[in-house]
Amino acid sequence: MKKIALNTKQASRHATWLELFYDLVYVVVIARLVHHITVGHHGEVTLYDYFVYVVFFIPVWWAWTGHTMFENRFGNNDSIDRFLTLLQMFFAMLLAVFIVKADSDYSQAFAITYGLIRFVLVIMYLRVHISNKEVRHITRGFLIGFSLAVVLWWVSIFLPAPYIFYVWVIALLIDMTTPVLLHKHLNVISVHVEHLPERTG
Repeated sequence: MKKIALNTKQASRHATWLELFYDLVYVVVIARLVHHITVGHHGEVTLYDYFVYVVFFIPVWWAWTGHTMFENRFGNNDSIDRFLTLLQMFFAMLLAVFIVKADSDYSQAFAITYGLIRFVLVIMYLRVHISNKEVRHITRGFLIGFSLAVVLWWVSIFLPAPYIFYVWVIALLIDMTTPVLLHKHLNVISVHVEHLPERTG
């Protein structure tokens, strides 16, 4: 398999048009979430509505962050990388559909779709793991942590409320703890300082 060059070694690295389009898809997801908690409440947004917004904003934000940080370090914009990005975008658009009632009617659909987004990210890390021996000590950690979280997202669909949401919390904690545990190793592959501000902006 062709070796994937690390982006931090590039002198110049800018966000691609596909990455910027990817960002817009998540704008739609968040807009749908905002619409859900503000419409149909007779002009009143309760504390529970804000709570629902935060609960579902966190996994959406984390899904976007996962792809952004991967592309910052490892994305090479080849045909497979673009296809996997488009695949994540497709699942994110489905997420925009299911997030409207993810706290009730569509909780299983939300969990399946979110798990698919993260599963595609696992595949992207697997490509790097196979092709780059020097970073396998890092990608191995991502593969283990993120894969375990994906499994939990999919296992949760078999559980009734409120247990399904408890498993979501555990899955997110595993996801978010993974890069923290790999912090010392990630210092070896620093973020590309030119590319990241463009994405976060």
